[in-house]
Amino acid sequence: TAKMDFDRKHNFLGITKNLKSAGAVGFAWTSAGVDAIPYYDNDGKELSDKRFNFADHAFALSYGYGIPDIDISLGASLKIIKSGFDYENAEGKIGFGGLDIGALGCAFNNTASYGLAIRNLGGKVGEGTVPMVFDIGVAFKILKNHDHAAMLALDFENEMVDLPESTTGIRLGAEYWLKNVLAIRAGGKHTGDRRSLFGGFGVRVAGLQIDYAFKPTDDTIYQLDGSSHFVSLSYVFTP
Repeated sequence: TAKMDFDRKHNFLGITKNLKSAGAVGFAWTSAGVDAIPYYDNDGKELSDKRFNFADHAFALSYGYGIPDIDISLGASLKIIKSGFDYENAEGKIGFGGLDIGALGCAFNNTASYGLAIRNLGGKVGEGTVPMVFDIGVAFKILKNHDHAAMLALDFENEMVDLPESTTGIRLGAEYWLKNVLAIRAGGKHTGDRRSLFGGFGVRVAGLQIDYAFKPTDDTIYQLDGSSHFVSLSYVFTP
């Protein structure tokens, strides 16, 4: 869950099932929107007893498979998107959210990992297309023993959409774990037009993990956003 400026909310729920030698399958739901938007009549007067919401919902079905002996895993997701307002006579839109494909790999005795992904291939909702996104990244384990673990990650992202602000960005992040229980994280993103900073922590106990992150207002010439809070809860178990 992410609580953002302008009363925006972003939620995510996902579940995966390990099929062992047959790979893994997963299902995810993502939503983003705004609640309690004021309602105005034809004369521009606000109707205090009326409010409505707007939300985008994405449903994804995923499959991944690890290729034996070469430390590479391949995956793909198909997405359906539902978008619209919830007030009277409003018609929502449902469309194909696109195909996501990606690969993950390890090198140097698992001290380095790398990945790449292409998202939203062929996505289209109503008359609009879903912008395609390309990601590539690498991570390095710079410390690992019984009590301490640390990782440094770098990735590049390009969103293929025509906007006044640059959508090509570089991200750098660091993570430190103490006894596999407490994590401290920090990172940043730079696009040329926008600079973002992040900081947070995580706690893991008996397979249950809670993570929190904070993003202050971005440094940008457009000044259209504010601070954001991110909270996630996950649980891993072995049947």
